Amino acid sequence: PGYSSVVLSAANTNSTQFNNAQRIVRDSKGNLYFAYHKTYSSYLQIFVAKSCDNGDTWSNTGEPIKEISGYNQKYPSLAIDSNDHLHIVWEGEDKDSGGNSQIMYCEYDGNLWREVDVVDSSSNDQHAPAIAIDKNNELHVVWFEGTTSQIKYAKGPLWTTPALISSNLGSYEQKYPNIAVDNENNLHVIWQGKATSYTSYDTVWYATQTIGWSTPVCLQTSGQNTDPTLRWSRYPASNGITSRVEYVF
Repeated sequence: PGYSSVVLSAANTNSTQFNNAQRIVRDSKGNLYFAYHKTYSSYLQIFVAKSCDNGDTWSNTGEPIKEISGYNQKYPSLAIDSNDHLHIVWEGEDKDSGGNSQIMYCEYDGNLWREVDVVDSSSNDQHAPAIAIDKNNELHVVWFEGTTSQIKYAKGPLWTTPALISSNLGSYEQKYPNIAVDNENNLHVIWQGKATSYTSYDTVWYATQTIGWSTPVCLQTSGQNTDPTLRWSRYPASNGITSRVEYVF
């Protein structure tokens, strides 16, 4: 039978809002880590809780991983590499952002959280990032831009110039992407959006990168379909895009 445990009793109502991003990971010792945001000194900040007993109890220092005082930080996505280092991205502002949300990044090296880096500091708002890590410990992040409502991608930790992967869908809104990496380091991205011939409802879109990004394809052609997420599976997928990449929405 299943059971539940309390991670945090004084959370914000939207501490884990949006279904597009992974927020819980397990390290090689079986410890669990969970990312969320909550109000701290009047502003939203990013926190990570840890469980050493398979989720029965959770510990948290009560301090954000890196306080950016006076600015909101929200909607984190968490991943872990083969060295048990945590990598986290989120949407946030700072003194240099001009009031726009940027995509922020930070790494936990097993001892401390390193300095915050900016993945995308474009003049437009950037929203809802999701992160995945490949077998070479390279980082892959997707998100959507608020003004153009297009899906963007960057590779780290030496962050590349963001690439648009949904631009051929025109000016229709694309949002809430999720990303997975398969066993051959191919990237798979899924999101919700509209396009020509699909203007009445949001539908589910998919693109992959082997050498370059493929043309997006519509996976669900009728009705309202939102909040997709996907994963690479060791076993044959039940709702598969490929034999090992499956998705839900």
